Amino acid sequence: MKFPVNISVPYVDNLEQRGYADMIEKLVADEAKKNNPKEFRQASSKRSIEDFSYHTYSKYVLFDVKSFDSGSDFSMPNLFSIDRLRKVINSTMEELVYIFVEYQLDHTNRKVDIKKIEFRPVYSINPSVLAIQNLGKGVLQIKNMHNSVSVYDGTKKEWMVEISAMARAFYTKQIAKFAKLQTTWS
Repeated sequence: MKFPVNISVPYVDNLEQRGYADMIEKLVADEAKKNNPKEFRQASSKRSIEDFSYHTYSKYVLFDVKSFDSGSDFSMPNLFSIDRLRKVINSTMEELVYIFVEYQLDHTNRKVDIKKIEFRPVYSINPSVLAIQNLGKGVLQIKNMHNSVSVYDGTKKEWMVEISAMARAFYTKQIAKFAKLQTTWS
């Protein structure tokens, strides 16, 4: 499920990347609500994986907006907990879609250029561009948004098999790390 997005982001003096991210998220959500007010729902809480969702008779489509400044040095956004990923990906009622918004700040001309807006189901993100990092039970991240977020050609089930292998490797590494740390307290 898609909706057209045509956003214009105002330039704000001294606003940091997080401020622009919040602004872009709100503008995209406002556009989604305008395009489909009957199905639109705000995130149920601050801890929700989605920024907003569409509720149809058969499915909840969860949308998470990830923006990044293509003029920045580095961008490694957190997607979400691999524990929550497992629950969403195995659900027949939910689908998670990322909306990637690439922008560039032009300080000289005091403007924000929207370079690209891309809709991607989570399972269309190639596992080769993903990493699991140590936060909570493990958080899925895009290694570098400045590189192309290549498309995965396999099925949703095949994608989850690859992510599961990454998760097992991550947990094995964590267990070894904590076992080693445990000996320092003996």
